[in-house]
Amino acid sequence: MSIATQSFTTIVNAAFLQDVKEACVELWDTVHRLRHLTEEAHASAAAAKRLVEIVSELRDQLAFAFSLEEAYGFIDGCRGQSPVLAHRAQIAKQQHRELYLLITELCEQAQEAQYRGFVDRDFPKLLVAAADFDAQLQAHEQFESELIHHGWLSERASVNSH
Repeated sequence: MSIATQSFTTIVNAAFLQDVKEACVELWDTVHRLRHLTEEAHASAAAAKRLVEIVSELRDQLAFAFSLEEAYGFIDGCRGQSPVLAHRAQIAKQQHRELYLLITELCEQAQEAQYRGFVDRDFPKLLVAAADFDAQLQAHEQFESELIHHGWLSERASVNSH
C-alpha cells in the first residue's frame, strides 16, 4: 500500500488580494497624508499633533487591511502554485506582522511623547521613523504587487493546463 504525499502550502489568490488593495481607499489616503507630513518636515505643535493622529489611524487601518489580505488574498492548506510563489506568500504574511509591529511601536512612541509633553522635542526623530516606516511599507506593497502579477500568471497557467 502506497500513500501519496501531498504538499499543502499557502497560495496567492491574486483576484481577492487585488480587490482588498483597491477597497482600502482610506488606508492609502492616510499613507499619502503621512508621506506629505514627512516631506514637509517642519516642526510645529500642529504638525506633531497630526503625526500622532496619522500614525494612530494608520495602525488601525493596516491591522484591518492586513487581516483582509490574509483572510482572502492568501489561502493556506492548498496545492497548485509553485513552491517559490508559496514561499513568497509566506514572506508577505511575515512582512505584515513586522510592519504592524513597527507602526504600533511608532504609534506608542508618538502617543507617549504627546502625553508627556515631549512631542515637539521628539518630532524630528518621529518624522524620521515615520519616513522609514513609509519606505518599508512601499517596498512591501511592491513585493505584493509582484505576487499578484505572478499569482495571475500561475492561475492562468493552471487553467490552461486543464
